[in-house]
Amino acid sequence: EMTQPGVIIRDTLPPTIFIGSPTNGLFYRGLINIISYAMDNIFVTTDVSGVNNITINITNGIYSQKFSSNSSPLNYNWNSASTTDGNYTIEATSYDRAGNQNTTQITIVIDNTVPLIYFNSPLSGIYNTTQLANITAFDLNLDKILLYVNGSVVNSTTGTNLYYLLGEGNYSVYAIANDSLGNTNQTETRNILIDLTAPVTTNNYLFNGTWVNADPTITLSPTDNLAGVNDTFYRINGGIWILYVTPIILTNEGINVLEYYSIDNAGNAELT
Repeated sequence: EMTQPGVIIRDTLPPTIFIGSPTNGLFYRGLINIISYAMDNIFVTTDVSGVNNITINITNGIYSQKFSSNSSPLNYNWNSASTTDGNYTIEATSYDRAGNQNTTQITIVIDNTVPLIYFNSPLSGIYNTTQLANITAFDLNLDKILLYVNGSVVNSTTGTNLYYLLGEGNYSVYAIANDSLGNTNQTETRNILIDLTAPVTTNNYLFNGTWVNADPTITLSPTDNLAGVNDTFYRINGGIWILYVTPIILTNEGINVLEYYSIDNAGNAELT
């Protein structure tokens, strides 16, 4: 109850208060605009009842910050970047000039941290089998994992695990994880070469199956389209395998059987 000369004002009702921003239950990061509105049922002059103060208290059990305003609305930009992630309570309290008060609160989730992302397999290297790219990511508010192969998105998921089968080819592979607030993290780039095909070796001898009266010289020419040729081997008449280095000269009289094969850098071996 408040008085002025000749006037008695009775105010026993608390002011009305609500939080207009942010929204209860949503995720936020960085700078957050907090707006609280308060109204009182009695307002005669600035000296007689009406809203006197709005106070905001932000807490999470450990962290606490308060700020206030003598008028409505209270408008404050709170920088959450220095806080830890998790649930925060924003409590707004309004007082009128008669001493009545009212309180409301909301809970929001702070997420200023980039997602954790792991490139589980395969490692960079050369392979002679298909490889399953395996990516996992974790976040309070994970939105999507994107897999990039040779600069283009080839697969995505809204879950925590992503898989993609890599066939024969030469690939540059990485993945990006982001949350709904725009926090983003990226794996390292891995270079993965998959070669499923054995090399092919040819020779320059034009008289296969015919008799000749001079020692033939035979040059072997191995090729491989992806991993490249590692070594070429040959043997004569079922003998031991010999590493091919220089052209082969056949000096034995009679029928000679020359066998050869190559191995590429992925471990694929050519049939003899």
